[in-house]
Amino acid sequence: MHAFTTIALTLFLASCASRPQCSAREWLASAVVTKRSAFPEIKKKYLEDVELETLPEAARPGVVAWVDGEVARVQSKERAGDELWYFREEKCPGCGWYREGFALIRGCNLVDEVTLKDDM
Repeated sequence: MHAFTTIALTLFLASCASRPQCSAREWLASAVVTKRSAFPEIKKKYLEDVELETLPEAARPGVVAWVDGEVARVQSKERAGDELWYFREEKCPGCGWYREGFALIRGCNLVDEVTLKDDM
C-alpha cells in the first residue's frame, strides 16, 4: 500500500510539473481589474484621464499625437488571434499604488503594452 501511495503521489507531482505555465493569463488573473478591449478604447481612456479640455490649447495636439503613436505602435504588432486587454493592477500587495493600461496578449505571452497610469 505504501509503494502504491508513493507511486501515485510521484505521478501526480510529475503531471503538475509538466503542465505548461501561461504567464500572460496568470498575470491578467492577478490584476485588480481586467477586461477585453479594442484599440479605440486606448485613446478614449487616455484622453478622459488627462482631461484634455483642461490642458492649455497649445499642449493638446502633442498629447493627442502621443496617444495616437502609442496605439499605432502596439497595433502594428497585432496578429490574428491576439487579444487586447485593459488592466489595472496593484503594484505591491496592500500598498495602494496601481498601474493601469492596455496589454496585447498572444496566447500565453505579453506582446506589448501601453501604460496609461503608473502610481509612484
